[in-house]
Amino acid sequence: MYATFANKGIHNEPISILRIEDKDGIIIDQFMHSSQEALSAETTFLITDMLQTAMNEGTGARTRSIHKFYRPAAGKTGTTQDYADAWFMGFTPQLAAGAWVGFDDRRVSFTGKYGQGSQAANPIWSNFMREVYDTLDFPEANFTVPESGNVVKVKFCRESIFEFGDPRLYSADCSSGELDDYINLKDIPVPFSGDRDNKINLFTKFYKPDSLSHEAIEITEGEL
Repeated sequence: MYATFANKGIHNEPISILRIEDKDGIIIDQFMHSSQEALSAETTFLITDMLQTAMNEGTGARTRSIHKFYRPAAGKTGTTQDYADAWFMGFTPQLAAGAWVGFDDRRVSFTGKYGQGSQAANPIWSNFMREVYDTLDFPEANFTVPESGNVVKVKFCRESIFEFGDPRLYSADCSSGELDDYINLKDIPVPFSGDRDNKINLFTKFYKPDSLSHEAIEITEGEL
């Protein structure tokens, strides 16, 4: 999956055997990998942009601050229940790799946060990638915005996201500042309105519901 992200949404089916030859070198059979678009270039770029944030500011930040791998990269940690497995999956524009740390015997697990993906698996991935790039001397490469022009960077109103949970474009009504981020042209929201956009959206996945309902509920400022 992460290799597909690195390849701008094109999935290449992995193969391990390229051809079969007899003892005289005569080809008996050849095999070619198949390729298909698994995700649009636009969706792939937006996901990659989010995963770059995880690498630069989130649970993968040790890659930069401690392990000194500074090439453009995106990735995500993973930690299963009871610290049984630690993962780090990541990619650059040229290479995808993953690291797993765990136990063959499922009765054994880590006993604390040192078994998290950011602490147990991320160092392996980071050091591997740093050494690969130092050894092979890959040229500098960045993740690029799709040529279609369907992904643009816009200014969002911060309070519409962090206070009301409903992203809106920055406007004169926005008092908490702006946030720059990428979005697909077809998904651009309307500008923030202080009169209209004053309800908080709460979703049941963030708290224990009193019923089987999974609908969002709205709370107006007067109900807070």
